[in-house]
Amino acid sequence: MTNYLIKLTPLSPFFFAGEKNFGDGENANYFAKSNTFPQQTTVLGMLRKEILIQNSNVYKESGKYSDDEKSQIKELIGDSFTLPDADKFPSSSNNFGAIKKISPLFLAKHCDYFISTPKDHDFVYEPKKQAKSCLNQTKAIIPLLKNYKPKDGLPDSFISPYLIGTPIKFSHVFKAFVKVGNAKDKSEDDDNKFFKQKFYTMTKGYCFALFAEIDCHIKDSIVELKDSIVFMGGDNSSFKMNVETFEKDDQTFEELFISEATKEDKKITLLSDTLVSEDIYDCCEFAITETMDFRTIAMENGRFSKRADKYTMLKRGSVFFIDSKENRQKLEEKLKNPKLEQIGYNIFR
Repeated sequence: MTNYLIKLTPLSPFFFAGEKNFGDGENANYFAKSNTFPQQTTVLGMLRKEILIQNSNVYKESGKYSDDEKSQIKELIGDSFTLPDADKFPSSSNNFGAIKKISPLFLAKHCDYFISTPKDHDFVYEPKKQAKSCLNQTKAIIPLLKNYKPKDGLPDSFISPYLIGTPIKFSHVFKAFVKVGNAKDKSEDDDNKFFKQKFYTMTKGYCFALFAEIDCHIKDSIVELKDSIVFMGGDNSSFKMNVETFEKDDQTFEELFISEATKEDKKITLLSDTLVSEDIYDCCEFAITETMDFRTIAMENGRFSKRADKYTMLKRGSVFFIDSKENRQKLEEKLKNPKLEQIGYNIFR
């Protein structure tokens, strides 16, 4: 097994599609906005493709393979991933061939690493247990967030894994790039030909990063991952991929981000986007969360379609406050999903 630290530096403005895209028909929209982070499934797909290209001679742009070639591909990079399958059968195992595990994405600048700032950063949570609810006048826990200012909202920044130092503002890392144009190839009337597309790029020195565990031996073959130029997201956004190998136990995602020094008894913080059930809040006293939509991509008649199921995930940085060890255990059980954890979702501390 080889452990890798993989860094992905954008070579141009990038676009990671979300729900706010151009759409079609009744859902047509002239404005599309990129997500700032690619989905873990996007990163997994990029790694599977790159391992196939670097370690075999069967890769084809057309995607048309013989049965023998499909067998070779499955042996090297396993099966594709589907969120519905992970949601319904969380305890079953994924098969990604040489790829055994990837961590959630985080930010890196040289040798410094950053995570999304927890949503309660600089706030002090105080439950007022004897207050009356204004809804039905019954006694209830009325949460109070000291230092919270509605005008400023929740943190939109990044901070070291140990929450040390001043958070780095979103605008210091990501820079927006807006493209305005006219889709001349459209057949609709003139009003429907104009579009606006919001890309992002990163300030010099910053990049995305992740850890990956890759089996370096598949039967009689040696599997390697080397520096390369890779493509992800809409418009095939290009990234420079730098790969480092390491053997030290203290350079794993768990040691850096989920060590005992970072844990708090009465709080759970999400380090990745997380798929949860609707009753997740039953186990906590209070929570500060943000949500995001995730839609799986389906194939229809050989073409990509977005008419697949849509899921709502909790964003990285969301926090839960727990009042007992019993409720903490219940909440952790609801968050655990081995299939999703293997590709960097549902990671928490």
